[in-house]
Amino acid sequence: MLRHTFGLVRRRLGSIDEVVIGTAMESRPSGDSGNDDSYASIDVRVGIYLQLRHGRRQITVHCRTAGVVRSTWSGWRQGKKRKRLDITLDPAEFVALQLALWERGSLTPR
Repeated sequence: MLRHTFGLVRRRLGSIDEVVIGTAMESRPSGDSGNDDSYASIDVRVGIYLQLRHGRRQITVHCRTAGVVRSTWSGWRQGKKRKRLDITLDPAEFVALQLALWERGSLTPR
């Protein structure tokens, strides 16, 4: 079971039906205001995400330096670029999550 407390809302996944891996993005000001006072923003890659799904419920876990997740595991689906991320983990925690998913049978080594 995976839990995540987001503010005052607690979400829980009883089991994992699908694992989605994709590119995490973030909008940043471009620094070029042009002729007016509003700045344009550009999308910048800020790491990778694992989205764990059970039915309509999902938790999106982000890591800035994730390594070679895509070439290490099979059993996942490629996701779109995302800006909305629920949890950010450091690399060691992100690897621990991948190993836990392997133990549960959600991911398999290539």
